[in-house]
Amino acid sequence: MHAYELIPFAAIASGIKSAAGKRKQEVFLSFEGEVTDSVTGERLGIAVRKVPGKQLLKDESQQLTVDMMKPVIDDKASNARKIFDAVLK
Repeated sequence: MHAYELIPFAAIASGIKSAAGKRKQEVFLSFEGEVTDSVTGERLGIAVRKVPGKQLLKDESQQLTVDMMKPVIDDKASNARKIFDAVLK
């Protein structure tokens, strides 16, 4: 084996980019919910949602904070509740 077969060049390149502040960073909020029948265990409904964090930022220099995510979390929870309520009727 040669040295280049053992050295993880992609990891080294990523480390250098991170140290230089050039590595692209992406944030996604993922939401999952499931409703099951408490007696039978049967799945009655499931929901999965993904929200790119970039949609919450005004520009590239702004940092994503928990306070920015709270309204999105509340909105997705409300939507999931509406979907599950519709399924359970």
